[in-house]
Amino acid sequence: MARDSILKVNNYFDDLDDMCVLELEGAIDAYTVFYLRERFEDLYERNCYRVLVDCQLVTYISSSGIELFLTVLETIQENKGTFVLTNLAEKVIEVFNLLGLTNIFSIYQDNDEAIGSLWNISQPILPQTEIRDALALVSQTEVECPAELEYLSSIRNFVHSVALDLPFSDKELHFLLLAIDEAISNVIRHAYKNFPEEGKKLIRVKVELNDNSLTIRVKDNAPSFDPSSHQLPDLQKHLEQQKGGGLGRWLMFNIMDSVQYLPRSGTAGNELVMVKYVKRVSLRDKLFKSKS
Repeated sequence: MARDSILKVNNYFDDLDDMCVLELEGAIDAYTVFYLRERFEDLYERNCYRVLVDCQLVTYISSSGIELFLTVLETIQENKGTFVLTNLAEKVIEVFNLLGLTNIFSIYQDNDEAIGSLWNISQPILPQTEIRDALALVSQTEVECPAELEYLSSIRNFVHSVALDLPFSDKELHFLLLAIDEAISNVIRHAYKNFPEEGKKLIRVKVELNDNSLTIRVKDNAPSFDPSSHQLPDLQKHLEQQKGGGLGRWLMFNIMDSVQYLPRSGTAGNELVMVKYVKRVSLRDKLFKSKS
């Protein structure tokens, strides 16, 4: 199966004006990013450094895709060109905002306006150090935000963009996001319930990847507590008695392969560590299976 059958790229060149529009369709993840990188390298060979990328039909972008866009931006600016993105989905914009990338990229909702910007000589050139700092931030896969429920969707989208680099099934990804949603909600609604210092109510989420697992670390500044004092509910009895509360922790412990609460040494707060293992099926095998 060719990569371009998963991520389609339509090229539109204007050799007279040295401009190219790339229309992307599909998923940009750790697998398809190699194909997309080759398409950008084709542009460099044609000496085309005014590039518009239309993401209207992109279903999602993983951290690998974001890293590629950053390296493309760096290369294009080194050659005094312009790189713009259009029609990013709202959930992708949320991840860009969370990572501080909306100040790095030129992002438009209207293709006509974006095409006009390709010849805008007043467009600011970002320092290379700023682009490389952004690359380092994406590579660390760690974000910090206020402990407010309105940030739930941004955190889910951030974790989703990183988890896409591992061969989880759609069902596994869905349950993974449910577990992180329950974890963050519990911190906001319970750990910080009577916390007086509004300015320090923060949540830090770090996602660590290796070949066979994904680890999510959730840190807070709330008062430390001993989770062993709270037993998981008996789900059947819990539902029969129509009790509220407790289901979030039950979901977390039953979705993830490992869940640990750790006290943060030398400071107030807690750390929740959740691990999900990948079934030992290659991504290529998975894609062939889904196609059949």
